[in-house]
Amino acid sequence: MRIHRWVIWGLFFLALALRFGFGSLASSILPTIEGGSQPQQAGYLFYDAYHRDLQAYELAASDQPLMVAFSQKSSADQYGGMLWFMAFLYRIFGGSYQPLIPQFFISLIGASGIFFMFSAVSRLFTEKIALMAALAYALYPESILLGASQMREPLLITFSAMTAYAITRTVSEKYSAILWAGIALIGSLLISPGIALLLLILLAGWLIIDRFGTKLELRTVFVVIGVFSLFLIVSLVFLVFSWQKLGESSGLGIVGEWARRTTLYNAHLLKQSSGIVQVVVGSLPSGFVLPFVIVYGTIQPVLPAILFEPGEIFWKIVGFFRSVGWYVLLPMILTAPFDRVLPESRKERFKWLWIFSFSVFWILLAATRGGGDQWDNPRYRTILLPFFLLLASLVLHSGMFFKGQWSRKIVWIELSSLALFTHWYSWRYTGFGYDFGIRNTILIAFILAFLIAFGDILMRKIRILMRL
Repeated sequence: MRIHRWVIWGLFFLALALRFGFGSLASSILPTIEGGSQPQQAGYLFYDAYHRDLQAYELAASDQPLMVAFSQKSSADQYGGMLWFMAFLYRIFGGSYQPLIPQFFISLIGASGIFFMFSAVSRLFTEKIALMAALAYALYPESILLGASQMREPLLITFSAMTAYAITRTVSEKYSAILWAGIALIGSLLISPGIALLLLILLAGWLIIDRFGTKLELRTVFVVIGVFSLFLIVSLVFLVFSWQKLGESSGLGIVGEWARRTTLYNAHLLKQSSGIVQVVVGSLPSGFVLPFVIVYGTIQPVLPAILFEPGEIFWKIVGFFRSVGWYVLLPMILTAPFDRVLPESRKERFKWLWIFSFSVFWILLAATRGGGDQWDNPRYRTILLPFFLLLASLVLHSGMFFKGQWSRKIVWIELSSLALFTHWYSWRYTGFGYDFGIRNTILIAFILAFLIAFGDILMRKIRILMRL
């Protein structure tokens, strides 16, 4: 199947129209919503976008050099690159306050990642799968929401797509790979050095496996994975038992400072939360708070909550599409290591396991950093959307999604959990249903998930024991 270039260009213009169109629509609708925050009354979807846009306009209208943006004293964002870019746009377009000017170019850059997404997947699989990946990139709701705002994430998603494109280049195209990887790393370095490091680690891991994959022994891989897993477990235990102490500590260096701010921020979010979060956190021992936050953050935004919790219809519609998009994508990501999805080549398997492991790590890290918040957490993890779509493309290419044993189990676990929590939210807000209680609902969901995942294995073991 040969995909004509105009099809990809059509998807690009679709992605641009959705992002810029939704941003323009939101700027008109948000000021009409009563009781909205100051950024919403000004027509902004995010507080960060509102604050940064105002400072970018002020900088552009001043007689100061734009490099002042990189000074933390006057920077509206942590690193200054995004502020400089937006101020630059304001200055070259006359300096008048027009929020749609930077928003258009951010939407444009965010949508342009679709070319890298299509090219990366088409090099790995078929053009039909690549077209599906490009369409998913264009339509993914969280990406549209971010692309409709004056946020840095749309640029970082495109840099992530460039990195995904770079790793698909062959040895004969190494200069092309170096070019695009270099642009991605430099661009993300100016906007978010942490994401630049993230992409560099992803790229380095893939290249190391590509170079030495055929020489790696399975035992060596298991040892490395074991050591890495042990490190993660020890780190998690440290964070769990330091949940309160880290909030008061300032002598733990960069990691300690990140953990300190994370715990303080998450504690604030938990206090501000309502419904399920306050009920569960209030009944949990302190050592279980962080694991709960991670799990709860992974499933944010929570679909049943959006359906039943009171709120403005605009935000309910936005939240519905955001949650549906994530709930469709997540089972595909989790299916990647199962059901003969991975290639037979050892080196290729290691490559995909690396992408899968790092993607899951990033999802959990975003959940930890964003906590129970339904805005920051999803936007952090969406930065690696192109790599999530690579994993989804792998699953679709294998033809095993919902055909393999584990893929069906993952989908049924998600559906059963959705049904249980939909019932709980229904009872809580409408009185329809039976009051199981939130803790019992969580326990039932956990038991049901365990039975779906391992029930057949347990039954086989029981039959074997009965025959003895």
